[in-house]
Amino acid sequence: MGDPWSHAGFGTLGAGLALVLLAYYVAGEPPLGRWAAARLRRTRSSDPDALLAMYRLTVGCLWASAAVVLAVVAVEPGLELREIGLAWPQLPDGIALAVGVGAFVGIAVGLAIGVVVARRGGTPAPAPQHIAFLLPVTKGERRWAAGVAVTAGIAEELVFRGLFLALAIGLCGLAPLPAAVAVSVVFALAHSYQGVQGVLVTAILGGLLAALVLNAESLLPAMALHILIDLRSLLLTPPVK
Repeated sequence: MGDPWSHAGFGTLGAGLALVLLAYYVAGEPPLGRWAAARLRRTRSSDPDALLAMYRLTVGCLWASAAVVLAVVAVEPGLELREIGLAWPQLPDGIALAVGVGAFVGIAVGLAIGVVVARRGGTPAPAPQHIAFLLPVTKGERRWAAGVAVTAGIAEELVFRGLFLALAIGLCGLAPLPAAVAVSVVFALAHSYQGVQGVLVTAILGGLLAALVLNAESLLPAMALHILIDLRSLLLTPPVK
């Protein structure tokens, strides 16, 4: 476990770009996220475009971060796409495979049930308090929320379980387990705008996704699972007719 991240090679330029991105997510994203969330809470009731603006900002920042990851690979001859997890997944061991398949099936079934309930006019699932203010209501907001889910599933995996895991293992020499823990802590702090409950939930989710990535030696299953998890937010508010 830990291969191919253990073979990731970083020169001065690539390491510098990667460390700048890491510094942003450690020191910049948490206060900026809390400021943006506080502003959204204050203005959402009076500004119908407040949530859409938040969604657009999130999508832009995440794709910019993904572009930095790809730029690091482009400038580093010793760093290949497969060394940040962009490779076809390997078949994991029995336990990991069972957990992964169970998670996919459980979430997919939950999504399907939620869609059926919503279309029949049933009551949506209760929204966790720490994310209630971020949930879409209008059709436009729901479309953008779906875009945020897809973007986060791809870009956050590239950044955290891709580049940052490669930094921790390939550059810093950490073993896979402490590397996964360190990356999960950074991932959780980047979601501090969701409050203490959101940080704890995100840390656990990050650890599970890191385990999936390391076992599969690929980001692809984690990207798919991440997108499914985030799409569940569309089932927490009633659809607008």
